[in-house]
Amino acid sequence: MGSILNVPDLIYVVISWVILIAIIVGVVYVGRKAYKGVMDGSYKLKNFSVGFIVMLLVVVLILFLIGMVDLYFGIRTG
Repeated sequence: MGSILNVPDLIYVVISWVILIAIIVGVVYVGRKAYKGVMDGSYKLKNFSVGFIVMLLVVVLILFLIGMVDLYFGIRTG
C-alpha cells in the first residue's frame, strides 16, 4: 500500500472529515432507530445487531476505499 504521507494534506484532511461525518451519521442513525424501537416497545436485539453489522461493513468499505485512493496517489506521486 502507498504511504498516506504521499497524499497532499488537503485531500487527507477532506478524507478524514468524510470518515468522521460518515461514522457520526451511522452511529446517530442506528442509535435513533434503537431508541425509537425501545420507545415503541418493538425493539429487537436482532434488528440492532443487523444494523450494527451493516455499519461495520460500511466502515470497512470506507477504509478499503481510502486504502485504494491512498495506493493510487502513492503510485501517482512516487
